[in-house]
Amino acid sequence: MSPLLGPLSSDRQAHTRIKPRSMKKTMMEFIVLIGIAYVVLLLALAVFQRSVMYFPDRNVPTVPTGAELITVTSDDGLAIPAWYQPPAYDQAPVIVWFHGNAGHLGYFWPQAVALTRQGAGLLMPEYRSYGGAPGKPSEAALVADGKAFVNALKSQGLPSDRIVLYGLSLGSGIAVQVAHNEAKNNEPVAGVVLESPYSSTLDIARWRFPIFPVSLFMKDTYKSTDFIDKISAPLLVLHGDADGIIPYRFGQKLFRQAAAPKEFVTIPGGGHVNLFGPGMASEDGTPVLSVVLAFLDQVSASGVEAE
Repeated sequence: MSPLLGPLSSDRQAHTRIKPRSMKKTMMEFIVLIGIAYVVLLLALAVFQRSVMYFPDRNVPTVPTGAELITVTSDDGLAIPAWYQPPAYDQAPVIVWFHGNAGHLGYFWPQAVALTRQGAGLLMPEYRSYGGAPGKPSEAALVADGKAFVNALKSQGLPSDRIVLYGLSLGSGIAVQVAHNEAKNNEPVAGVVLESPYSSTLDIARWRFPIFPVSLFMKDTYKSTDFIDKISAPLLVLHGDADGIIPYRFGQKLFRQAAAPKEFVTIPGGGHVNLFGPGMASEDGTPVLSVVLAFLDQVSASGVEAE
């Protein structure tokens, strides 16, 4: 019996010794696969970053009643469209309204035009590749186009102190940089309204993709915190405390960097794009639309007094 038991026992010991090495090899292969997948995803994010950042609806929307289609020639020679509704009376402000990310002008016009009920004009530029507009979106291009539309208004005799810049979500970063540019030229705008804004899109990317070093390759960072303290204009920030797209804390971070005069209005239960919806109000119960209209009245009166 013993000659048989000896080799059998030896085989079992060998098998026991081999098993840990096999598991280690399997674990290493798994780690390598994870590493390859990480690199592939990282490269895809870097190469296609603008495709995952901008969400245009390329369909051409119908121009609404009361508005007219205008175009402004960009710095690189493109005809960028916009919808324009002139002010109802002399000295009324014109709101330059930079819309949110997904969609086109038609998605946002109903909300924006509600702000004109006291006579303000409204200019809503389209973004490149949105709503049939030519070109491809980028931070540099969209900010340059925003500046071009403000310059177009001024070329028609409208002074900067009758221009109010409004930025929703993506548009908040454009509005802040355009306002900064006007202040840098000693022609500050009458006021700035930011709805659901971010401190920077880099902050949003870091929050959404915490495992990737996005700061090393992100092209369009929209660092509003670098500009907000130099806009030299009254500021109103609106943010819902239940915003799951641009969390509330990023709006607060931006506001902390801003110089006075400034006001931050929290909308309890407010999400990302429903702040003007039924029941949406500030903490003191004032409807959001009323908050913005009161701000427009205030900055309009200041502009008239200055003249």
